[in-house]
Amino acid sequence: MKTTCTKECSAVGGCPFAFTEESEKIQNYGCLPTPMEIVHMRQSHGKTWACHSDNTKPCMGALRFQRKLGMCAAVVDSDLITEESNWHLINGSKYDSVPLSVTENKYHEMSRGK
Repeated sequence: MKTTCTKECSAVGGCPFAFTEESEKIQNYGCLPTPMEIVHMRQSHGKTWACHSDNTKPCMGALRFQRKLGMCAAVVDSDLITEESNWHLINGSKYDSVPLSVTENKYHEMSRGK
C-alpha cells in the first residue's frame, strides 16, 4: 500500500532530506542519492527527484531545500526520477550546465545553516 506524500515525509525515515542517521546510511549504501546529488540533478539536468512515499509526486524535501538555497525548484520535466531510475548516470559529467562545485558550495553553506 502506497502512502501519501506529506510535509512530514521529508523529515522522517529514509528521505535524503530528513538528514537522519537512517537516511545517511541508505545514501552510503548507494541506494539513494545524496541531497547534493538531487540538487545537482535538478540544477544541471532539469530532473526532479520523486517522493519515496509516492513516486508520482516530487520530493517536497528537495523542493524546499532548493528554495532555501535560492535555486529554482520548479518541476520542469514531469518524468520524475525514482530509485528505479538510472539516477547515477546524470551526475558529475564534465558537460553539466552547472558545475558540480557550484552545487557543492551552496549545499555546504546550507548544511552549515547559512
